[in-house]
Amino acid sequence: MPLADDNAIQAYDAVLVAIVTYVFEYEGPTPTAWTNAKAALIDALGCAFESLETSEECSSIIGPIWAGAPTAPTGFKLPGTRFQLDPVKGAFDLGSMIRYLDHNDAFPGAEWGHPSGTLLLSQRKKAR
Repeated sequence: MPLADDNAIQAYDAVLVAIVTYVFEYEGPTPTAWTNAKAALIDALGCAFESLETSEECSSIIGPIWAGAPTAPTGFKLPGTRFQLDPVKGAFDLGSMIRYLDHNDAFPGAEWGHPSGTLLLSQRKKAR
């Protein structure tokens, strides 16, 4: 057992070594990762815009916290709307718009998940 005033360098634990290795040896995303990220972004924005277009309930929860609230000139521009919101409300609203269809457009039990989840499966089949 080392003494309190022992200045010998102790070995780093495995988690710290893994983090340092990842940070210093990371080479960036692969082309496949960029393709999948782009498809996921397009799908998410498509779900958000569809929610705005087809759902009065979804449209009613987005926007300023109260009617007539000042806009945040340097805030978050909510895609598909005229709203410029503070970052917290903007993140909530965009997340609500994207996820709204998850709970409203899939028939319970007929699919194993959100219909847009099949996008990745179809890309994998094309790659084969």
